[in-house]
Amino acid sequence: MNGMASIHFALVLLAAFLPLALPGQDVSKGEAPGFYEVEGIRIPVHVVTVREEGEETPSAKGNTPPSKGSVYFFQTIAGEYKANYSRYLNRTPEWQGKHGASVGFDMGLGFSGLGTNWYGNTLRVRVDGDDVIARLAADKIEYKTGPGMGRWRGLWTTAKGSLTINLAVIDGVGAGLLEIAFDGPATAIELDLNCFPGGYGPAYGTPSIRAAQAGQETVQVGTGEENKTLTVPAGADSIFYCDRWPETQKLAGSGSCGLVFIGDQIAAATVLVSNYGVCTTLKLPPGTKTADLALTEYPLPNATAAATLAHEQAQLRDLLKSTEFWTKEK
Repeated sequence: MNGMASIHFALVLLAAFLPLALPGQDVSKGEAPGFYEVEGIRIPVHVVTVREEGEETPSAKGNTPPSKGSVYFFQTIAGEYKANYSRYLNRTPEWQGKHGASVGFDMGLGFSGLGTNWYGNTLRVRVDGDDVIARLAADKIEYKTGPGMGRWRGLWTTAKGSLTINLAVIDGVGAGLLEIAFDGPATAIELDLNCFPGGYGPAYGTPSIRAAQAGQETVQVGTGEENKTLTVPAGADSIFYCDRWPETQKLAGSGSCGLVFIGDQIAAATVLVSNYGVCTTLKLPPGTKTADLALTEYPLPNATAAATLAHEQAQLRDLLKSTEFWTKEK
């Protein structure tokens, strides 16, 4: 790559991180693509396309309803960001989702992202103890292609109200931005987020040492050790997840990940660390019915990844506060 090409490539990357606003045009509304101007160079806004691939599976021996698995691909300049949703269809009122697969790894809402560390059944939402995503199929799924951003939205209707989950994928930002909102009476809302940092060592003949860090607190669990819980300290509004066994940095699927949230939306946070999956529980304060989260992934050595999360978390919080996830309600 020659000097001019290198400069142009750097400017393209810089433009991808600029706020999604152009003079006289708000690209977050899905209007026609425009241009950013950087150092006198007009750089076109890339359109983030979204497509769905999926198939239905018939009822298993009549014991469960039929199911459908969908993968949603967001085409960004950095590659394809992936989200997935597997759910049962045509449920009868008496079928309450007691079948084990309704809450297993392969059923539910997942955000594979640009890597593989947030995947499977990534997000669960409990409203007054009701595990909505595990019990109910979404009533409606929508997605939008747009300049600078792709969007996805799911709507679940419960006896108490409606749950909406929005995903925004912004071009050039290596994180999935989530907005979880409940409309209706509720006294307690909790979120569970599952990740698998660092490639599972025993599958490759090496140990694993899973670790979670928030603020100055760290908990780690090695292969064969019992699960441990990290209580996220007050004031900490990001969590870093990794595997500390050095050889896992060389494994397929290795890498770390992070969670960024807005502090006043979360009353308490804990992380259950096992030597395989890691589950984070976020409890919203009484009266708070919306939470905004950023899910990040880092195919980098742990120290570099932790420093990257520390550097970018302020920008991610700003994006969570300013992004129009679906309609102009923020």
